[in-house]
Amino acid sequence: MDFDKLKNTIICGKNEDVMPTIATDSIDCVITDPPYGWSFMGKGWDYKVPSVAQFAEILRVLKPGGTMLCFAGSRTQHRMAVNVEDAGFILKDCIMWLYGSGFPKATDISKQIDKQDAVKKRRQRQLRFTEWMRGTGLSASQCGIIMGTESEAGHYFTSGEQPHIATKQYFDKLRPYIKCDVPEWVEQMIAERTVESENFKKREVVGRQENAMSGWSMDGETKFEDRDITAPATPEALLWNGWKSHGLKPAYEPILVAMKCNDGSYANNALVHGVSGLNIDAGRIPAKDGVPKFTKRREDSQSCYADGLGGSNRTGEIDTETGRFPANVILDEQAAAMLDEQSGESVSTDRVRENQLDNHKFFTEGEHKKGVDSFGFNDKGGASRFFYCAKASKSERNEGCEGLEVKQKYAKNGQGGS
Repeated sequence: MDFDKLKNTIICGKNEDVMPTIATDSIDCVITDPPYGWSFMGKGWDYKVPSVAQFAEILRVLKPGGTMLCFAGSRTQHRMAVNVEDAGFILKDCIMWLYGSGFPKATDISKQIDKQDAVKKRRQRQLRFTEWMRGTGLSASQCGIIMGTESEAGHYFTSGEQPHIATKQYFDKLRPYIKCDVPEWVEQMIAERTVESENFKKREVVGRQENAMSGWSMDGETKFEDRDITAPATPEALLWNGWKSHGLKPAYEPILVAMKCNDGSYANNALVHGVSGLNIDAGRIPAKDGVPKFTKRREDSQSCYADGLGGSNRTGEIDTETGRFPANVILDEQAAAMLDEQSGESVSTDRVRENQLDNHKFFTEGEHKKGVDSFGFNDKGGASRFFYCAKASKSERNEGCEGLEVKQKYAKNGQGGS
């Protein structure tokens, strides 16, 4: 594949088909947001994290010293990291992207207790439906292909745990492939998929929640609805009121920072392959412009290690005008605002800070006796200014894409995928 002719080009295809056509040691950097292994929306492609072999193929096409930034999920980042490392990458760090826009999703234990009176009847209906599905001439794998969600299809055929009655939306997709008549009782089950709990009907409405997240549509869009806030109806439910499952509000995504082994030193790798490390200065968080800031050494220094060597009488100025060193934490607008609200405004002046260190013994017999004058950044604001990285503005997001043809958002294939 000739990359000189592919500048600003989007290549559509599966990784396993496209990657082998890319030359070894030809890519400077890889940024990827792969499946997290959550089976999100029942999609088969999100069933597991990428394999060691897939990451090894990324390693092959990366130049020596090349960097990979790999997004991961909070629950499965360990599996992602193990596969990345087993493929031959060196894990250098993990950036934490904190955001305030995540939606909490957890099971209400109190409500589940109030619904226990309907569990047995509900399960009997579900097992009757799955038994009928096993006689339709279809298999779970066939249904998964037709519906575009392999993991959900398994629930329609099981005789064990978590049997489900198909939704009307999914069942209508299956109708043309069912090799028998659909009984009226099945149609009724599809229309009324559950058995209502008599206890749950008795819960007193004490409030109303507007625009509550109710789930996702088949195309991945978030759905919202208004719903009643109810009080427990039984003593057992009252005892567990407020308890929920472990679905904490999502507020961060880890980004694995990995690199391909250098060809020699960082310096040699930069000269030979044109890639090396990270452009730290380009990623610095800006401080106030136009104010020179320096750190000065004024006294003799002596190494803190055992031999006492390594001290220097040199004096000089270190220009920190380029901004603060980038951290391994990134905040979005909501998280930045929340942090600033909690921290309040703080001020960093540009006055001299005389940091005189007394004689201290570190580790063994060595001494450290150095006086350092440092200067602040002469800025003020909330704590988020240490971490916040703004998204690209609307005017910049599509820059360079003016000549690209507009495509449909979703292009359905013959198997119901997208």
